[in-house]
Amino acid sequence: YSLSPSTTDKAVYMDEYVSYLTSKYGYASEGGIMGYLLDRAPDTWGDVFQNLGVSPAGPGDLSTRSAQLAYTVKGIDPSAAVFGPSTHTLQGSFYLCGKDTWLQLERESEYSWFPDLYLDRMRLESEKAGLRLLDSYDIHYFTEARTPEGINVIDGTDNLSNAYRMQAVRTLWDPDYVENSESVLLGRQFTPLIPTLRASIRTYYPDTRISFSEYDFGGGNHISGAIAEVEALGVFAENEIYMACLSPKTRWSYQREAMNLFTDYDNNGGSFGSELLDVKKEGDELSNVFSAFNSEDGRLNVIVTNQNMAQPREVSLRIASKKRTFELTDIYSLTSAAANIRSIGTDGAQITETGCTFTAEPLSVYLLSFQEQIDEPIESETLQSETGDAQETEMTGTEPPDAIMTAGPVQTVITTAETAYLPENTSLAEDTTLLVISAGTQEDVSVTSAAVSGVTSAQGTTLTELETDVTAAPEEEKKSAVPMPVRVIISLAAAATAAGVVYILIFDKK
Repeated sequence: YSLSPSTTDKAVYMDEYVSYLTSKYGYASEGGIMGYLLDRAPDTWGDVFQNLGVSPAGPGDLSTRSAQLAYTVKGIDPSAAVFGPSTHTLQGSFYLCGKDTWLQLERESEYSWFPDLYLDRMRLESEKAGLRLLDSYDIHYFTEARTPEGINVIDGTDNLSNAYRMQAVRTLWDPDYVENSESVLLGRQFTPLIPTLRASIRTYYPDTRISFSEYDFGGGNHISGAIAEVEALGVFAENEIYMACLSPKTRWSYQREAMNLFTDYDNNGGSFGSELLDVKKEGDELSNVFSAFNSEDGRLNVIVTNQNMAQPREVSLRIASKKRTFELTDIYSLTSAAANIRSIGTDGAQITETGCTFTAEPLSVYLLSFQEQIDEPIESETLQSETGDAQETEMTGTEPPDAIMTAGPVQTVITTAETAYLPENTSLAEDTTLLVISAGTQEDVSVTSAAVSGVTSAQGTTLTELETDVTAAPEEEKKSAVPMPVRVIISLAAAATAAGVVYILIFDKK
């Protein structure tokens, strides 16, 4: 390809353009241009390029052009990623060419919205070419939510706009949320956007990624914009979004700091983490939580938002891990006071063995940083069974199973068949919970009663053998039983909701 294309033939040759970039910067696999967006906002061609006489893009024509250009890119740099179609508006993402035109096309095809058609055409062209032509389905997302007064949230600076901005992120993921916008009200069946798009990908072009090459929720110079940005980045992480690029319309100091919570919260390269954790949250929709673990430094970070504009919120956080223990080492905050992240230490938090409780200011974001604690393993000990046979059981020093959640002390009991054993000379305090661990296959044993006659209030009593009621759990009961951590956290939250408390339960990565 010529590195100096003709400037007089009234044409732009994309193959020469890609060839030039590859020769200048190298292939993507060598650190060159990582990928190519096939176009920008094809749903607005008719409006943006009126002076060029460009007609609005049609679904079939755009798909054909996209496949041809993608094939050209891959032919020059097979390691480069291809992104498309980068539609600009919500209705463009739904229909591309307008709802009326699409409805006519829909009657003649099996496709329910434009992504179905585009993905299917790109898949078919990929099969013909013998290589993947679309790596990521790409869209632009600028919130179109309005306040009840009709103010565009993305541009609004009043309190209602600020409040609706923080909720607008839910259109991406929450099936129970319907924003006040013309596009969503007319295309309700296509929201929440990410799950609906993912369903189309599974049907028409599996393993295609999702990206947002441009997005914005506004409020770049207000704490509400920071909270919306945190919510968006958390949702992108939870949904494995491949790429997302903030495209702010105004000053974006608060949005920048929200990004830094994930990428540089301590001004020393501190990142949110490499492994997203499963989070169970109970409370209202004015708060959210995201958590990740970094295996390189053993740090677990938790980001908590409080969207309430007038009231502080008490947050109770518990890390439920069978493998690791963590210690809270620092808390970072981003509030309406200033557009910068501050380390506020841990003095304001009530620290427990498995987490902490703290108060979040109105309109605030917090990052709580926990450090993994490496425990020394407890030496193996030999326990004598009922029949006199010795059984080796290694006590590893890890946390007790998640099913045990009590306010009192926990006493470990090793059990075989119908007899349980405690280490000799062990004292049981009042209100002690017996944690029963089977020496055989723990998952096949159901402890229906761990109460031991005569020891529930026997403070100071020394025992070596305790009778327990241990029975095998029926197979159907195992399948239908609600996991104990879920039952307990729901009961805690039900009692706390009226008091405005949010309980957070974080599990190890799935």
